[in-house]
Amino acid sequence: MRRLWILGWLFAAALAQGLVLPEGAVAGRPVELAAQGLEPGAYPIEIAGPGGTEVVTLVTTENGGRLAWTPEAPGRYLLTLFAPGAKYRAELEVAPPPPPVTLEADGLRIGSRTWPLPPGDWLAPL
Repeated sequence: MRRLWILGWLFAAALAQGLVLPEGAVAGRPVELAAQGLEPGAYPIEIAGPGGTEVVTLVTTENGGRLAWTPEAPGRYLLTLFAPGAKYRAELEVAPPPPPVTLEADGLRIGSRTWPLPPGDWLAPL
Protein backbone atom coordinates (compact mmCIF):
# COMPACT_ATOMS: atom_id res chain seq x y z
CA MET A 1 0.00 0.00 0.00
CA ARG A 2 2.86 2.33 0.78
CA ARG A 3 4.29 1.82 -2.73
CA LEU A 4 1.02 2.93 -4.29
CA TRP A 5 0.99 6.07 -2.16
CA ILE A 6 4.56 6.92 -3.21
CA LEU A 7 3.79 6.27 -6.89
CA GLY A 8 0.67 8.43 -6.65
CA TRP A 9 2.65 11.28 -5.08
CA LEU A 10 5.36 11.06 -7.77
CA PHE A 11 2.72 11.04 -10.51
CA ALA A 12 1.02 14.14 -9.03
CA ALA A 13 4.39 15.91 -8.73
CA ALA A 14 5.18 15.14 -12.37
CA LEU A 15 1.84 16.58 -13.52
CA ALA A 16 2.52 19.82 -11.65
CA GLN A 17 5.66 20.51 -13.71
CA GLY A 18 5.77 21.76 -17.22
CA LEU A 19 5.36 24.43 -19.82
CA VAL A 20 2.18 26.54 -19.75
CA LEU A 21 0.99 28.20 -22.97
CA PRO A 22 -2.09 30.20 -23.91
CA GLU A 23 -4.74 28.46 -26.03
CA GLY A 24 -3.98 30.57 -29.08
CA ALA A 25 -1.82 33.41 -30.33
CA VAL A 26 -1.64 35.97 -33.14
CA ALA A 27 1.45 36.52 -35.30
CA GLY A 28 3.28 39.73 -34.45
CA ARG A 29 1.84 39.95 -30.92
CA PRO A 30 3.68 38.85 -27.75
CA VAL A 31 2.83 35.49 -26.20
CA GLU A 32 3.57 34.68 -22.55
CA LEU A 33 5.42 31.40 -22.05
CA ALA A 34 5.35 30.18 -18.47
CA ALA A 35 6.88 27.29 -16.53
CA GLN A 36 5.66 25.88 -13.25
CA GLY A 37 6.98 23.34 -10.79
CA LEU A 38 10.63 23.63 -11.87
CA GLU A 39 13.64 24.32 -9.69
CA PRO A 40 14.97 27.89 -9.89
CA GLY A 41 17.37 28.28 -12.79
CA ALA A 42 17.66 28.96 -16.51
CA TYR A 43 16.05 26.54 -18.96
CA PRO A 44 16.36 26.58 -22.76
CA ILE A 45 13.19 26.40 -24.84
CA GLU A 46 13.52 25.27 -28.44
CA ILE A 47 10.82 26.77 -30.66
CA ALA A 48 10.32 25.11 -34.06
CA GLY A 49 7.92 26.79 -36.45
CA PRO A 50 7.28 27.79 -40.06
CA GLY A 51 10.26 30.16 -40.10
CA GLY A 52 12.80 27.71 -38.64
CA THR A 53 14.04 26.91 -35.17
CA GLU A 54 15.15 29.30 -32.42
CA VAL A 55 16.21 28.84 -28.82
CA VAL A 56 15.19 31.19 -26.00
CA THR A 57 16.04 30.99 -22.30
CA LEU A 58 13.39 30.96 -19.56
CA VAL A 59 14.59 31.96 -16.09
CA THR A 60 12.60 30.56 -13.17
CA THR A 61 12.42 31.44 -9.48
CA GLU A 62 10.62 29.72 -6.61
CA ASN A 63 7.29 30.96 -8.04
CA GLY A 64 7.94 29.74 -11.61
CA GLY A 65 9.02 31.74 -14.61
CA ARG A 66 7.55 33.79 -17.44
CA LEU A 67 8.92 34.89 -20.78
CA ALA A 68 7.40 37.09 -23.49
CA TRP A 69 8.01 35.77 -27.02
CA THR A 70 6.63 37.12 -30.30
CA PRO A 71 5.88 34.68 -33.14
CA GLU A 72 6.81 36.14 -36.53
CA ALA A 73 4.55 34.08 -38.82
CA PRO A 74 1.24 32.20 -38.51
CA GLY A 75 1.32 28.41 -38.28
CA ARG A 76 1.93 25.58 -35.81
CA TYR A 77 4.84 25.90 -33.38
CA LEU A 78 6.36 23.07 -31.35
CA LEU A 79 7.96 24.22 -28.08
CA THR A 80 10.33 21.99 -26.12
CA LEU A 81 11.55 22.99 -22.64
CA PHE A 82 14.71 21.14 -21.61
CA ALA A 83 14.98 20.48 -17.86
CA PRO A 84 17.47 18.20 -16.11
CA GLY A 85 16.28 14.67 -16.80
CA ALA A 86 13.11 15.71 -18.65
CA LYS A 87 11.73 17.37 -21.77
CA TYR A 88 8.38 19.15 -21.77
CA ARG A 89 6.69 19.61 -25.14
CA ALA A 90 3.73 21.73 -26.14
CA GLU A 91 2.16 22.91 -29.38
CA LEU A 92 0.90 26.40 -30.11
CA GLU A 93 -1.27 27.40 -33.04
CA VAL A 94 -0.56 30.97 -34.22
CA ALA A 95 -3.23 32.74 -36.28
CA PRO A 96 -2.50 35.43 -38.88
CA PRO A 97 -3.01 39.03 -37.74
CA PRO A 98 -6.41 40.56 -38.52
CA PRO A 99 -6.59 42.76 -41.63
CA PRO A 100 -6.45 46.53 -41.13
CA VAL A 101 -9.81 48.34 -41.15
CA THR A 102 -10.09 51.95 -42.41
CA LEU A 103 -12.95 54.26 -43.35
CA GLU A 104 -12.34 55.95 -46.70
CA ALA A 105 -14.37 58.24 -48.95
CA ASP A 106 -15.51 55.37 -51.17
CA GLY A 107 -16.39 52.95 -48.34
CA LEU A 108 -15.11 50.77 -45.56
CA ARG A 109 -11.79 49.09 -46.40
CA ILE A 110 -11.09 45.75 -44.71
CA GLY A 111 -7.75 44.41 -45.85
CA SER A 112 -7.62 44.77 -49.63
CA ARG A 113 -11.40 44.84 -50.12
CA THR A 114 -13.62 47.95 -50.03
CA TRP A 115 -17.24 47.69 -48.93
CA PRO A 116 -19.42 50.55 -50.27
CA LEU A 117 -21.42 52.51 -47.72
CA PRO A 118 -24.76 54.26 -48.30
CA PRO A 119 -24.49 57.99 -48.97
CA GLY A 120 -24.28 60.18 -45.89
CA ASP A 121 -21.96 61.94 -43.49
CA TRP A 122 -19.86 59.13 -42.04
CA LEU A 123 -17.40 59.67 -39.24
CA ALA A 124 -14.23 57.69 -38.73
CA PRO A 125 -14.24 55.24 -35.79
CA LEU A 126 -13.72 57.03 -32.50
